[in-house]
Amino acid sequence: MVIAFGNITYIVIYNQNQRYDDLKEGNDHILDILDNQEDGEETVGEVDYE
Repeated sequence: MVIAFGNITYIVIYNQNQRYDDLKEGNDHILDILDNQEDGEETVGEVDYE
């Protein structure tokens, strides 16, 4: 029972960390685009929201 609880807890924490990393990566990408626009540079390309 304890092993099953440990495994489930690990899976939940791993998935939450993965979501956090994905959101942080997307946020960093958006901030880079905004910084470039503020500096007067035009951005070329598409934003991938996967």
